[in-house]
Amino acid sequence: AHCQDQVMDSLKIVLKNPKLHDTTRLQIISDVMISHYDDYDKNYYVLNDMLGDLALKNYKKKNGEQEQKVYTEWLAGYYSALASEYLHKSVREPGLVYHDKAIALLRSIKSYDEMYVAYLAKAGFYVMDDKVDKAIPLIFESLKYFEKDETHYVDEMSYALQMLARIYSEQNQFHKSIAI
Repeated sequence: AHCQDQVMDSLKIVLKNPKLHDTTRLQIISDVMISHYDDYDKNYYVLNDMLGDLALKNYKKKNGEQEQKVYTEWLAGYYSALASEYLHKSVREPGLVYHDKAIALLRSIKSYDEMYVAYLAKAGFYVMDDKVDKAIPLIFESLKYFEKDETHYVDEMSYALQMLARIYSEQNQFHKSIAI
């Protein structure tokens, strides 16, 4: 017996409304992804695919500058979630490729907040593969950016510093680990 997912069914009905702008559709899909599923749930990635298809369709259109930026950010978010999906499948190379795509898109529109968060996610891939020599520069670049406004980026800085502490601890460089 297959159980219907009422959230997905309701979402599909809402998205059929022809009066909705595509940016609103993207926000609704994202809100449902975040509030009803986690990145271990297959429906999270079903929704991410919907989001990616819609973002890519609009990204390819000729939009005004601000609207193009919005679609670029959504497309980068799609690529980041896709990278996460590969991480859960323990398939690193495609995940790294998707992180690079997200980073390139974010850099192209100067969305540096999100770009440096993507750097940290990519660094996490490298840490899991014991390629800390590639992770550390990404972490430090992110920290350098986030230190410009420590109160605003407290969560991002905390995550970056935890990664560094973990790396140094695993390398038995306890003094460096504790200093962080």
